[in-house]
Amino acid sequence: MLTLKCTKNVQDYLSLMSSELMNHELLDSTLLGAWYVNLIEIERKKHFLFVNERTLISFVCGGFKKSKNLKHDMHNLFISQLLTFFKELDFSLKSLDALMAEYENITFSKTTSRSILGSMNDLAQLYRHYVWFDGGLNSCDMNEIILRVNNTPQANLGHKYSIDTAKAMLLRIA
Repeated sequence: MLTLKCTKNVQDYLSLMSSELMNHELLDSTLLGAWYVNLIEIERKKHFLFVNERTLISFVCGGFKKSKNLKHDMHNLFISQLLTFFKELDFSLKSLDALMAEYENITFSKTTSRSILGSMNDLAQLYRHYVWFDGGLNSCDMNEIILRVNNTPQANLGHKYSIDTAKAMLLRIA
């Protein structure tokens, strides 16, 4: 089961009721663990920033419209972006299939780790900087920026790269 740990601004944006949020910390048995999601602005446009709690692998997703169905569409939005990103990294089909089987259903939860929230703030700044440096949203290649950010050493991972950490975890099932 895919667990999206939502920041307060995401909860408000999606109009998530407290009854829709898991109140207790479940042991996440999925290979990569839970994902955190934050709502950030890049050039005055809203984007979701997704960050994995175990690998700090991240990606941004924009181009969505606020609607009553957005919280129901989050699963498809997340899965499509994740698959696009992981295909660019040449992960094996076996590992992708295993991940997709784990992520058939979605639950929402409150954020629980200040450390990951701090990493998310740093990553949001990196994304904004690279978009600006590459000429803005209309000129940049967001997929290339996502790869660049994930090839940045992360202090919370002992200065390892998020991509390498994710590949090592996914190699266990390949």
